[in-house]
Amino acid sequence: MIKDTVFKETYESSITHNSHEHPLLLFQNPPVNFDYEKVVCNACLIPIKKTTTFYKCTHHGCEFVIHDWCTRLPAELKDSKGHPQHTLLLLPKADHSFECHVCDDVSNGFVYSCSKCGYEIDVICAFMGVKITHKSHPHHQLSREFSSFKRDFCRMCLSLYSSSENDPWLSCKSCNFHLHLGCALLFPETIKHKYDKHPMTLCYSPVENHVDDYFCEVCEEEFDPNASFYHCHECNQSLHRECAPLIPQTIAYIHATSMVPYNDPFKKRKHKTNAREQCFIL
Repeated sequence: MIKDTVFKETYESSITHNSHEHPLLLFQNPPVNFDYEKVVCNACLIPIKKTTTFYKCTHHGCEFVIHDWCTRLPAELKDSKGHPQHTLLLLPKADHSFECHVCDDVSNGFVYSCSKCGYEIDVICAFMGVKITHKSHPHHQLSREFSSFKRDFCRMCLSLYSSSENDPWLSCKSCNFHLHLGCALLFPETIKHKYDKHPMTLCYSPVENHVDDYFCEVCEEEFDPNASFYHCHECNQSLHRECAPLIPQTIAYIHATSMVPYNDPFKKRKHKTNAREQCFIL
């Protein structure tokens, strides 16, 4: 989403960036001994993939990396929908972890911030599109809604929506289909896990022709397969999302159809788990 917003066809072979004290060198081909499964961009916290153009610190022993497009993030966002009264400034050197006001996730990446109000948003949520397409509901686009529908539940975690909440959801009104913003955005489509030698896929409904009950291989507890979970179709093994130390193999299962800087004014919702930490920490 960020890439489509700040796209540029030409790249500089080396740059200096205000987020880092050392020169940064461009990589368009895989460098030797670079572990793509574990290295994440310091700006957006999304893993560096083999097909990704990125910059890496040239200083010995420094592991700073950043996507090419994240080096071109705008320094400020004006008239954002979530906080139109003040300009949000990009802070590339956040000295603290922050809780994003859109997805509620705790992050230590780059942040768009209002120093007057303490409003903070991560760079992914700042450029989320007006509508998105998601694999859990591929036939219709999902749009942002603000507590405008009747009591319902998130189709990925099955937790109930309360009429007292002011949180934005991703919804298809024609199908009465709703997702928490965090559930929709923060879990990778495919992971690797030490309990299985094959990639495990994020499932949004019971597996076809699966005749047994569903048990998590980590906690060994039975779970409802109508909630999203990870599954190996070759070994017929499953994991709770919350029980998987996730190593994302691909996370591009969402794409925006309208790229505009965006913030949401909603009350923070506390989750039992930190989804982004699960996704990006081995």
